[in-house]
Amino acid sequence: MVNVKLRGIAEGRLGTGNMECTGTNVLEIVKEVSFQDENLKHNLFDESKNMPHRLCKVLVNGKIATLDQPVDSNDDVMLGTVFTCDG
Repeated sequence: MVNVKLRGIAEGRLGTGNMECTGTNVLEIVKEVSFQDENLKHNLFDESKNMPHRLCKVLVNGKIATLDQPVDSNDDVMLGTVFTCDG
């Protein structure tokens, strides 16, 4: 399990600043978080391309991560966007 810090719209839509994820790479983490809420999925993930929208960013250990970058329980992972949350 990977503890993912949520910021921006993900934090607002899910009502929490952290989420435990089972994904083993950044793409799997983004999908797992995004698919928790239909509106969140709409804002974070492009299902037709099987990719996060370009304004969805993930930091692993303080550095912007690539989608195929592996993650494990020792990593500091944060998912954030530039989108604002309307509530």
